[in-house]
Amino acid sequence: MTKAFLTVLAVASSIAVRARAEEPASQWVILNVGLVRVAPTRPGTDQPWTKVIEKPKRSGCGTVGAVMGLVTPGWSIVANALCDDSASTKVLKHASTDPDVFVRMRAGSKASFRSHTIRNTLSHNFDFSVLVPVQAIPRSGLEITVLVDDDTNSEDSQETIGSFHLSAAKIQAAVADGEVLKLSDGSVESLELLANYPDSTSPILAKKSLRANVQASVMSSTEAIAGQVVEFKARGHQIAQGRPDGNRQIFPGFPLGTPVAFVGKKGLVQKVAVEDCAMLLSKYGGTIAVGVNDRKPDANMGTIDFAAKVRNPSPQEWLGGGGALACPSSGEADSIVDRKWATKAIRRVNAYFGSKGEDIAAAIQMITHPSGKRPSIGNISATADDDRVVVQIPVSWSGGLIGGQYETLVVWDFYEARHNASVVSRDSSPTHVAKKNAQELDEFFRAKVFPAISNSR
Repeated sequence: MTKAFLTVLAVASSIAVRARAEEPASQWVILNVGLVRVAPTRPGTDQPWTKVIEKPKRSGCGTVGAVMGLVTPGWSIVANALCDDSASTKVLKHASTDPDVFVRMRAGSKASFRSHTIRNTLSHNFDFSVLVPVQAIPRSGLEITVLVDDDTNSEDSQETIGSFHLSAAKIQAAVADGEVLKLSDGSVESLELLANYPDSTSPILAKKSLRANVQASVMSSTEAIAGQVVEFKARGHQIAQGRPDGNRQIFPGFPLGTPVAFVGKKGLVQKVAVEDCAMLLSKYGGTIAVGVNDRKPDANMGTIDFAAKVRNPSPQEWLGGGGALACPSSGEADSIVDRKWATKAIRRVNAYFGSKGEDIAAAIQMITHPSGKRPSIGNISATADDDRVVVQIPVSWSGGLIGGQYETLVVWDFYEARHNASVVSRDSSPTHVAKKNAQELDEFFRAKVFPAISNSR
């Protein structure tokens, strides 16, 4: 190798280093905790971390499955996706006296993010990433702690194995150097940390259309990193058919049939009700899934259109750390477009039912109560609800054997491009509308009424 070539190589290397140093710093940095090695005994002693116990410690995934109540076939698929326990819990080669270890990153009292727990281990590659706004790092530095999981819900009671504080300057220097930091403290013999700027700061968008009579679904190819914000929107009209039996709600705090969403992995899961919109700060990262708060949804009607946006947080959102965030207001331009379409659609509904109302009443009565007689349509009500139109259709009819007077109220809603659902919202008859009749009613509106409305001018 000639001296001239070496000189050119050195100059090129110097230019590359200087160019990298002059690249504009990102507002965010991703910190990834890799291999963590822990001493087999407590510092300064020959005492092992834990005592041998006969009963095995609970699995995080088993716990989340029980807490979430995801026991039906559809929900078990989502539970498995959120659990994904392949890299944790069962480490049989290690001694039972080795600690159950997890890693936590936090700044201040609220912004706290944690990894899953690895049972009985002295060495593990966590591959745990947290997205951090650089401006949110306090002067005292970002705290990274390795802890012993004692199976309590309070992290304050758990024993510290080792702890580190990294300033914003040190983290940004690590990004510029492109090297893995190897940290040690207390009984943490080594913690490998890699710092990088995000490849992209653009939000990730995903959509999922979910029928209200299915259990749940994973939003494929969409995941969140701990520290990111996930925004959910749920649009549609769904009604939980049948009478609640007290055990149908998976989450008792949410109404039956409420759209719900999950973010998590390896048994650490956040859940939120999405009545219209919802936002959360991801504390663990992982898979995104959506569903309906109902163990027995097979008779439900309607479709829910879920949308999820994964984005990087502001320093204020990240430092708030509470999980749930306030939803942003809808854009004025979108609402104007929706109102224009809805106004036209409502005019079409009123014109159609004005001419075909008695025919519709007869069809509703024949489908829902075949033994009834003399159907008559009442005053329909069509209203705009954001990007859909909701129509209430009261039908009066006479009973067959008893001869009483009854009313069946059908609620039908649709979007500009598709029918959503038609359901019996209220019925004064002592005879309950059968499941197959309810499905036939929905099909009648989808195949007959909606095309007539959408094709009219």
